[in-house]
Amino acid sequence: GVQTCALPIWPMRFAGRLKLSAITNVMLFVGFSDVLPATTLELPIELNAGNTTTNASDAVGLVFDTAATLDNIKSVSVANDADGTTVDSGVAPVADTFFDFLVEVQPDGTARTYLNGTLVASHTIRTAVNLCPIVVACARSTATRDVTIDLLGAC
Repeated sequence: GVQTCALPIWPMRFAGRLKLSAITNVMLFVGFSDVLPATTLELPIELNAGNTTTNASDAVGLVFDTAATLDNIKSVSVANDADGTTVDSGVAPVADTFFDFLVEVQPDGTARTYLNGTLVASHTIRTAVNLCPIVVACARSTATRDVTIDLLGAC
């Protein structure tokens, strides 16, 4: 599998199409993170009520977390342990229905997230760290939650 995109490959892009089997009691992050999954398995950024919890020091992407106040997909980031502004896409995923995502990072640290071809937000992240494209999901109960990935590409 892909472990890291060695810098500088500009712009860095991570795109795909995926769906969740259910949209209850689940958390999903898709984007770039500074922690290699072979080193430590973590949820880079998650939501709890109106709060953003960042476990990564540097990351950017889209998150869906039913622990959030609103169950919509949100654009999130963290740079050098400083949380960026969380932006609500206004779009809630539909169970067992695909959605498209794109996370793009420019050489100047501008990172943009797209959902179904629409820009959700722009963030600023550090470019002096290696970032790994990652999809992470976690069931928030004992029920099984599946992520189906139809298309996936990173460079």
